[in-house]
Amino acid sequence: MSVIIPVYNAESSLEACLDSVLKQTCREFEVIAVNDGSTDRSGAILDAIARSNARLRVLHRPNRGLSAARNAGICMARGRYLGFVDADDFIDPTMYESLWAVARHDDADVVKCGYRVLEPGRTPRVVQRPQSGRIAWTGGRPAVLAYLANGIDTVVWDGLYARYLFRTIRFPEGRIHEDTFTTPLLLNAARRVVLLDAALYNHRKCPGSITGSFSIRRLDEVWARVQLWRTLEGGAVPGRLRDAIDLQVARSISRNLRLAYAGGGMAGLAEACDALGGVIPSTELLRVARNRTINVQARLFLRGVLAGPLAAATLLQLDRPWQAYRRARDAFLAGNACPNAP
Repeated sequence: MSVIIPVYNAESSLEACLDSVLKQTCREFEVIAVNDGSTDRSGAILDAIARSNARLRVLHRPNRGLSAARNAGICMARGRYLGFVDADDFIDPTMYESLWAVARHDDADVVKCGYRVLEPGRTPRVVQRPQSGRIAWTGGRPAVLAYLANGIDTVVWDGLYARYLFRTIRFPEGRIHEDTFTTPLLLNAARRVVLLDAALYNHRKCPGSITGSFSIRRLDEVWARVQLWRTLEGGAVPGRLRDAIDLQVARSISRNLRLAYAGGGMAGLAEACDALGGVIPSTELLRVARNRTINVQARLFLRGVLAGPLAAATLLQLDRPWQAYRRARDAFLAGNACPNAP
């Protein structure tokens, strides 16, 4: 197998990351580190370790972003299966041996495990599906539906993927939310997908990540959902699958425009609404707004977006009391739950 590590200015965590990968209990694997134009000591660290460990192959290149670095690693890979590790993270010693054993036993093209989210000052949080045992899907539509229902995680660094899947699939260069684009395509192309009930990857969540703030680039999340329409049978997506994609599109739009309004007021919302027009055509947005499998509140907000930033802002303002009520209700119910109730 080949493990691909994109590296950009990661000198503080790089040695620990590489140490965890190079000490895997499995025998036959290579590590490809792509130095994506680092300006710190990352390149020197990679070269020093490569001189003493033949498993590590290093590529130095100008900075082009995470997706381009991963794609370069894919082109260099010689393994039958590919894994991805971020340079800020580290993995358990048995991760790839465990994933490879399942891939071989179940003849699976994609095998994913759970992971731990590590944040400064907080207890590690385990993300694991399923909670016990293992679960498998036939690849294609069943696996994509499971993914859209949050049964399969978006991230790629928690898994092992048959190399042949990347004959026609690459990470989207110049965009963020690259895994939101790539993961469902891999699941759709796979013959069999298996989830393992063990948290074997350790993901460091750094302060200042994009998850809590807004920039126009965050609309790449919506773009990725829309591309799924385009890819699956040229847009002729069956009803249940299209409904699931529509729901994710609606949620992505709502989440990001709320962030735009919270961070930039009317000006931020207007800018985001304008940029959204370049991501999803108004005809497609109207079709999503008419999809009755999506809740009324979300459909009404999409109608507001189509009408313009003022209408969207009005709906967001009207929604605030309802959101506050729900938070207060949930807190009240949680505080008054009877611990001895059967």
